[in-house]
Amino acid sequence: MKASIVDLRTNMRDITKALSRSENVVIYSHGKPLAVMSAVKKPISVHAVDKISVTKHPFFGSNLASDMSVDAAMSQLRGGRFDAL
Repeated sequence: MKASIVDLRTNMRDITKALSRSENVVIYSHGKPLAVMSAVKKPISVHAVDKISVTKHPFFGSNLASDMSVDAAMSQLRGGRFDAL
């Protein structure tokens, strides 16, 4: 299937139907191919995410060496933009 950028906004139902039929959708911008959308081969299970432990994430405990509290670390990350609200 061929679709333009405008088609993405106005005809999304047709595009999702094409994807559900395992068709590739070529996206055109100004008459030139920009991207190709394809259907997911194997559906992603929401329950598979629940089985992953947070402690197995590579960033878990990466700040253990710091003496800074969580609130102080968040304030440092946010900077003045959070307090300006």
